[in-house]
Amino acid sequence: MGLDAVELVMAVEEKFGISITDEEVTRTLTVGDLKRLVRTKLDMTDAVGCLTQRAFHVIRRNAIATFGIGQRGLQPNTQLDSIVPHDARRESWQQFQTALGVTDLPELVRPNRVRVTITVLVLSSLVVPVWYGALHPSSFGRWAALGAVVAVAVGWIAERLTRPMKTTFQHGYCKVRDLARFLVARHPDLIGKPRTGKWTEEEISCLLREVIMEQLAVSEFDDKSRFVQDLHIG
Repeated sequence: MGLDAVELVMAVEEKFGISITDEEVTRTLTVGDLKRLVRTKLDMTDAVGCLTQRAFHVIRRNAIATFGIGQRGLQPNTQLDSIVPHDARRESWQQFQTALGVTDLPELVRPNRVRVTITVLVLSSLVVPVWYGALHPSSFGRWAALGAVVAVAVGWIAERLTRPMKTTFQHGYCKVRDLARFLVARHPDLIGKPRTGKWTEEEISCLLREVIMEQLAVSEFDDKSRFVQDLHIG
């Protein structure tokens, strides 16, 4: 079992408060297999209604109050980009978070072009001195060390300077329905389902989705997705 698989299993055990044996892991080939395995280890109920629908209504009520949009303008498939104003988006997202009464909504990130630019700058800061040092073997160590220091400094400065550019929604958190599943997974108390009793199928699905996204850095998968072939887990 590779490191990625170990970390995923440990995260699932921690989030759900269960134990998973190595033998069970070897039989778990797809996301659906893992979901069924988790379900067998929890007390289940199906008597609380649709939690994502409840979460959607919480989101819609607070979005109308925060962003001044019409009720018809917000549906489960609505892109968050279309309802959260781009101007002062970081401040607007913070206000919405406060209105919901949570402190950990999915963080806004830098646009891809900014991340690529930072990566190129950092790598160039490292590669150029190392390349020059390779041409002067007697001082290669000093140039390599200089490159490492400069690369760290450039990365730190770029990270600081581009913080105001964090205005893009993360993959996997682009639609209202994604945010509803996030609330079911992370804040079931907001929708009248404190995580103190039995679990619902919907709760397991939403929380497991969060764990997989966090551990494997993927956002596109379903119950048929295979961990090795499709999600490339080592």
